[in-house]
Amino acid sequence: MFLLQLLRLLRVLLLHLLLLRVIRLLFIQLHMLLVLLLLEFVSFLLLLRDLLFLLLLVLLVLLRVARIWSALCQGRKVVRMDGRAGSSGVL
Repeated sequence: MFLLQLLRLLRVLLLHLLLLRVIRLLFIQLHMLLVLLLLEFVSFLLLLRDLLFLLLLVLLVLLRVARIWSALCQGRKVVRMDGRAGSSGVL
């Protein structure tokens, strides 16, 4: 009888150890899930940063092209290269 009680106590102890192991495994899986979600969020933020940077570059290019066109028009006025002067220079 005493041996059976010891075996039952040992079985309860092993069950508790198993339960603790399962709980620890679940916590590890939960932590891994949180880490993966954070990594996905970080990658999304990096992509958003790159997209904003590219949009800024496009905006700068568009503004620069507008300045070049205005500079070309002003240059023609200063040098006076219009259609009449070009045709008279060829003759």
